[in-house]
Amino acid sequence: MADGGTVNVAAGRYDVSLVISKPLTLRGVGRDTTILHAQSGTALKLSASGITVDAVGIVNEGTAATGVRITGDRATVQNSRIAGFLSEDAVVGIGLAQG
Repeated sequence: MADGGTVNVAAGRYDVSLVISKPLTLRGVGRDTTILHAQSGTALKLSASGITVDAVGIVNEGTAATGVRITGDRATVQNSRIAGFLSEDAVVGIGLAQG
């Protein structure tokens, strides 16, 4: 996929630990219908500048530490829901870090 492209994700539940390392848009159908489910680690790591995440739900039902970890210079998370990251095992819903 070329930089700046769009990955469309159909409705459904996806068990993931996903890393996006190039500028693109990850677009779901809706925050209650396209669910990225984390069981451990980080559900979604955004490690490039210019990434947009739109219309997805990011849910922890296991021992995931972080919902979205942003290490790139710029990222947009919009029309989305991050839930279930407030427990003994979870650390944070959204984490920001340099590099």
